[in-house]
Amino acid sequence: MPSFIPKSAADIHEQHDIDTNWVKMTFRFNSGDAKSLSTACDVQQDKDKVVYLCKNRGSKIKIITKDGYAKYSSKSI
Repeated sequence: MPSFIPKSAADIHEQHDIDTNWVKMTFRFNSGDAKSLSTACDVQQDKDKVVYLCKNRGSKIKIITKDGYAKYSSKSI
């Protein structure tokens, strides 16, 4: 997992496609623990969710958070 994922992340579920280097992950976290995301990623505020656009090891990562729940997906650059 990238170092910017909140330290309080729990209930983590991952899916991988080794051929395309695609990763999908969901997790819960303490919503007050999102500073690591805000520091490392571009932030887009929406009405009811926050979207973080990040880069990690040659992949573009999109993390959508709402009420302490996150959906993470990557796409190779």
